[in-house]
Amino acid sequence: MSQAAGPLPLGDGQKRLLALRSGQFEKAAEIPALRQCLRHAMTTLLIKPGDQAQLGKTLDQADQYFGLIDGDESQGAQEKLKSLRHFCKEAFRLVIVNRTLEDIEAALKAAQGERISAASALYRADVTADEVVQETSIALVEPPPPENFSSFAQLFPAALVWRIRQATCFFQRTNPMLARTLPKPFMLSTEFDLKFENVVRKIIAPKMLEMSRSVSILETTHKWAEIDTAQFWDILESDSRVKDRVTATWNAVWDSIKQQKQVREKNGEKTTVLVAPKLLLEIRAELEPGPTDHYDIPPIRNREIELFASLPFEFEHKLLERYWIRLRQIYEQEMDRRWYQDKAREGALRDSLLSAFMSFPDQVGEFLALLCYYNFPNIDLFFLERFTHNRGSNDAHRQEMVPYMMRFIHQKAADEVRMQEKTEEAARQVEAEKMRREAQAAEAG
Repeated sequence: MSQAAGPLPLGDGQKRLLALRSGQFEKAAEIPALRQCLRHAMTTLLIKPGDQAQLGKTLDQADQYFGLIDGDESQGAQEKLKSLRHFCKEAFRLVIVNRTLEDIEAALKAAQGERISAASALYRADVTADEVVQETSIALVEPPPPENFSSFAQLFPAALVWRIRQATCFFQRTNPMLARTLPKPFMLSTEFDLKFENVVRKIIAPKMLEMSRSVSILETTHKWAEIDTAQFWDILESDSRVKDRVTATWNAVWDSIKQQKQVREKNGEKTTVLVAPKLLLEIRAELEPGPTDHYDIPPIRNREIELFASLPFEFEHKLLERYWIRLRQIYEQEMDRRWYQDKAREGALRDSLLSAFMSFPDQVGEFLALLCYYNFPNIDLFFLERFTHNRGSNDAHRQEMVPYMMRFIHQKAADEVRMQEKTEEAARQVEAEKMRREAQAAEAG
């Protein structure tokens, strides 16, 4: 994408399209989401058969630039995002400047989140199949590949992190075309994930080796330099006694970090309080969101410790992936149907989410529901709030059963977001009715 000698003036439609896409680039909080956002912007603009060579070249050049910036270790994450957002805006400007008015109007509809109905699509000669059948846009975060290390001391913490990130990366998928302003729950955040990785490497793994000789003695049992982080778990799966020792030690370390009951006496009265041990205070400091972090985490107490301890063993990522495919299909059939899909009954997505609480631990079900909010455009805070009523008969009961969902829907900025979502939904309904009438008129004509 060579830079022109001077920027050509843009028409009104081009300016509106650039402003819409630029706003989406600004809201992409992570590099994978920004890359997906740019790819979507380009593919919804360069849609004609004659555009494919330009589209391929443009995306290849964009991928090269993203790789160059992402691999620059001299820049921090926010500096990289700033540079890449600027690049996306300039790259998109260079492409739209030579597009026809018809191209710009079609791209504006895509940018505004409108879908072409099957009926109206029949009357457009240039419509593409992708416009009619495109799935909900979701950018995945790939878990880390297996790695080799020269010693068991290096491999052991890395293998723990590898196993955990197979699960946590699942919850970091995002819809790059969907801007949510509320801070993400911690399990959905890549920023939290990196901090938790440091906790495992610096605190948990060394404590496991110190606490259990049956774990530390593993160093003498294999040629660990020939075994990668994935094969480490294959070895554990093949020997239940070894796996049980590692699992028991992992749980014992987390148990030792839990708040402990202490009896204190003041003015002759005894009270029982929960006291945080030193390691818990260190972990709280490590996982506290920084000034530039955009995630939310409650005070880390015993409930959160139990969640952290469950990550390597109770978050079955392959089962989660299969369940996610079903949730996505049900969502589209009920709330965002394509012309070729059967219409799902009202409440089908709610019921599928409720079944997740029977298939997984409750906290996994909570984060699945919250993940839907960050990926499915037609799910709003009102949907989440109604859903919590299926998990408890009153507020206190719901706080006990779905604490992370309750914290999310009742956070400080939620009321303002709820009103905004209600306004946007009303506008969508008006637009949908307008498109329905236009399609009917086209069919009648």
